[in-house]
Amino acid sequence: MSDDPTLYQLERYDPIHKTCTIKGSLFELLVSRLCDNSSFNMYLLQFILMALMYINSGNGKYWKILFYTSISGLLGCIIENSTISYLCRDGNENTKYMFVYSFFINEIFWIITEYSIPYLNLIKMKAYANGKAVIVIEYIIYIMFSAFAIVRIFIGYERGINGYLSSELLDTLHGITFGIMALADFICSIFIIYFVRVYNKSVEEKALSFHHYIKRSSYIVILAVDFVSFMISVLFFLKKNSYFNRIFPSNIDKTFRFFKVAFQLILGVDVLLFKFEVNFNANRIAEITSRGKISGSANESTSYIHEAYASASNLLNKRSLPIRSSQISDGSLKDAQFKEFSYENIMNIYK
Repeated sequence: MSDDPTLYQLERYDPIHKTCTIKGSLFELLVSRLCDNSSFNMYLLQFILMALMYINSGNGKYWKILFYTSISGLLGCIIENSTISYLCRDGNENTKYMFVYSFFINEIFWIITEYSIPYLNLIKMKAYANGKAVIVIEYIIYIMFSAFAIVRIFIGYERGINGYLSSELLDTLHGITFGIMALADFICSIFIIYFVRVYNKSVEEKALSFHHYIKRSSYIVILAVDFVSFMISVLFFLKKNSYFNRIFPSNIDKTFRFFKVAFQLILGVDVLLFKFEVNFNANRIAEITSRGKISGSANESTSYIHEAYASASNLLNKRSLPIRSSQISDGSLKDAQFKEFSYENIMNIYK
């Protein structure tokens, strides 16, 4: 890096680097970059809501990851914007920094926050199945995490040594990280959908609204998150094309970025709805049973209702409910190497 402070000032204040875009005192910049920052407000709101959900709804592994990653995202946003405010404050135009350590350290929080989504999907997948296929996928996700972390650390190094947020190289590196994250998400999502679909064929779905909920809700959420990560990665590279920039505005990726900020909140709400539906169905069936609307001479559907009630009760009480041998279709579960099914497998991560 050049020792010429004027050149350093131009680099930091150059609009292309998207760092010192406004001027003011340290306090004014802090207020502007935090209070008027939609990303910070989203991280703050997400943290508050996730804390409420975590305290009142559950404290299982899945909830803990969502809660701690919401803290990580908030801290990352605060450190990044506080650093920029300090660098760009009035009277600091000609101050040279050999290395901005807070930019480098801050990557730890972004690594935790952003790669938590593939890891949460991996936890979901492991709740349904085990065996060689799952072990291989797990290793792939961890290898991809290593690549993701290395690129993010290099981003932190480049930001630290240059003292600004954005450049052509940094944009390329960001595109790579989002591409890795999108691919890891997609791999987990495909196998989650496959395992659940195969499992659903082996279980009498008339009784288990649990599977119905996963089909119509979680599939949509999982695929929506994958799509957003993929679009952010693609747009990082498309924005380098002059023809693309003539057609589309430069901030075309902002909507996807705001959606990305809320990933943990979206997943938290999805899990909360899942638990609500389970409780609702358990209470409804219990009420029907207590009113004597299920007769002892009822047909086979009666046993389904009793099984659904027992399943929901076991789910809420964290007791195991194994699959009956008559419920297993020849070959499907064997090939997928499913665990002996228990609602506890699922609810241990959602409880």
